[in-house]
Amino acid sequence: MSKRSGSRWLLFALLSFTGVGVAGGVAAGVAGAQAGVAPQGTATITGTITDSAGHAPIAGVQVSAGPAGVTSGTTIKGAVTAPNGRFTITGVAPGAVTVRARLLGFAPVTRQVTASAGSVTTVDIALMHQTALLDQVVVTGTAGATQRRAVGNVIESIKATDILTVAPVTTVGQLVEGRTPGLTVLPSSGQVGTGSQLRVRGVSSLSLTNEPLIYIDGVRMDGNASRGPSQRGGMGTSALDDINPEDIESIEVIKGPAAGTLYGTEASNGVIHIITKRGRSGKASWNFSQRLGTNWLANPGGRAGTLYAKDPATQQLDSVNLYLHEAQSGNGPIFTNGMLEGTNLSLAGGSDLARYFTSVNYDDDVGVVPWNVAKKLGARANLDLLVGNKLKITTNMAYLRNRIRLAQGAIDIDPFSNLIWGNPLTLTKGQRGFNTSPPEEWSTVESHADVDRTTSNLTLNYTPISWFTNRLVAGLDASTENNWVLYPRQPKGNLDFLGNNGLGSKSVGRALHNFITLDYSGSAKYHRGDDLDFTSSVGLQYYHQDLNTITATGSNFPAIPITTVSGGTTRTGAETYTGNATVGVFGQEEMAWRNRVFLTVALRGDDNSAFGKQFKAAYYPKFSGSWVIGEEPWFHVPFVNSLRLRAAYGASGTQPGAFDAAQLYAPSVGYADQPGLVPSAFGNPALRPELSKEIEMGFESTVLGGTTDISY
Repeated sequence: MSKRSGSRWLLFALLSFTGVGVAGGVAAGVAGAQAGVAPQGTATITGTITDSAGHAPIAGVQVSAGPAGVTSGTTIKGAVTAPNGRFTITGVAPGAVTVRARLLGFAPVTRQVTASAGSVTTVDIALMHQTALLDQVVVTGTAGATQRRAVGNVIESIKATDILTVAPVTTVGQLVEGRTPGLTVLPSSGQVGTGSQLRVRGVSSLSLTNEPLIYIDGVRMDGNASRGPSQRGGMGTSALDDINPEDIESIEVIKGPAAGTLYGTEASNGVIHIITKRGRSGKASWNFSQRLGTNWLANPGGRAGTLYAKDPATQQLDSVNLYLHEAQSGNGPIFTNGMLEGTNLSLAGGSDLARYFTSVNYDDDVGVVPWNVAKKLGARANLDLLVGNKLKITTNMAYLRNRIRLAQGAIDIDPFSNLIWGNPLTLTKGQRGFNTSPPEEWSTVESHADVDRTTSNLTLNYTPISWFTNRLVAGLDASTENNWVLYPRQPKGNLDFLGNNGLGSKSVGRALHNFITLDYSGSAKYHRGDDLDFTSSVGLQYYHQDLNTITATGSNFPAIPITTVSGGTTRTGAETYTGNATVGVFGQEEMAWRNRVFLTVALRGDDNSAFGKQFKAAYYPKFSGSWVIGEEPWFHVPFVNSLRLRAAYGASGTQPGAFDAAQLYAPSVGYADQPGLVPSAFGNPALRPELSKEIEMGFESTVLGGTTDISY
């Protein structure tokens, strides 16, 4: 229950069943190939993709075929392998053809074949596992989706689906903990329902926030780890843990200003981008999982320790271990095993034109004291639509209902605080040696964090011509919080162990938090000769967040049944509103030479509502380079399979507080008892964001036959 407390799993059971179907287009293509038929005037490429290690067929491999020397355009045809590893590509122009096979986790393979009109050519390919994923596509910190090899800064990817099969993960904090260097997960309080704070490469600001930016499917979201009623030790509920880990496909992490330039004024603490699961072509695939477990406080007697006090009457030193004493006195253990339960059901499938992923989950967790509970109900629906061959529409909708009761709201009812601040001299009194009150009173006080949250987005990817791509993201993350703490009136009133709190009180805080995202980026690609490729990108981003909070307190209840704020004889209330908006534009130019050497130059400009009136805009440059030297024809180093050198320079910022630049006034009673205003903050009209700059250099290598990664 304290900051040092721990929770461990006793049992973790996972039951799953999956029904896998074959995409209609792929199945039809295989059937055509088996019949040995190719459309007149064109060629057909067919074959099987297998694992080079076990020779097992591999499903989901992206296979493309096109004229030799051509890497993009309408002449490139493609297919995805079926569960038996088979693929068929029709409509291929006859002549010299390049066949490419690519799948995340394997080294890409290219084959050169000669295809004849009206014939079927068989190409069987074996893929080798690859741990250094230079050709992995990343979407975070770039103007558009790009290969990792082209990025000069670090972008770490965490494959959530691989982790969930081997680890009992229940929160996003647990999912990323210890998975990537430089991302620190600060320990939580040990209560169920509380979350961990994330730090990317340590602390970057002494006075402003150190929280990284959180995105989900391209939309900014509230990831604050200090929501809900305040708790002993400073820990609260985490908005980031509202996301169901079972819905996550992968998480991308960019670290520091060099990687965060395109996110501008709020990105110097890093960016964490959560990418949820999508549907795939094929028959409906069901997945059901059930988790069962327990947690407990490790070594509670040792953690509580022995308490000492001198008896003023005898001058003797008394001592007691309150936890052990309570159990030996027949009052039962203070801490117990809490049951952890979770159920998740998902459905995915679709066709080449429409794909879907839906899920529903319910968690019911109990902490090491029975009144610490967290009940979470969530649902998600993701849909991908292909309109013609130029427009792709992606929609995401998620809803969460979370009901949490916490147990460390104040020192007088916190179990661990009562243990370690106890006194042996009061063992024979009503509080039985505990700091303030005996254990039977702790559960009478209620501390709740109730959240209803909806996150939705619409993404349009439009490619009017093969070399010009456009992406527009519009999204909303909206949450409603109802946080409340209730001290019911005790029969003895202020003569109770709780003192004046025994008279009864209730504090309620209701908050509406909205995050709006509008993000456009466009990229144009063009070639110079056979070796040089250029990509020019521009973007416009708009972010707006507002937080509206109403708080009310009622105290001194006249009777025991009264538990509402309006039932208190003394009442107070307050309302606050905080709004913040950012408008940013950026331009980026990327040059690629033979797909091995990459240079990128970018500049972003931001204006933020928190900046002073005399400060117009902030500008953040970026330069990066990457050289996949291991693919040079002359590079031959024993035991080294791949090697990439990279370097980046960039800048980003941390915005000031919403009202730091403004001159503020506070209400006051003035002359003749009339309302008036008095200065409360002088502000700073020249206030600008904190600016962070960074130079990042390193390398990535795969050695010993692709079995070992080395990066620095």
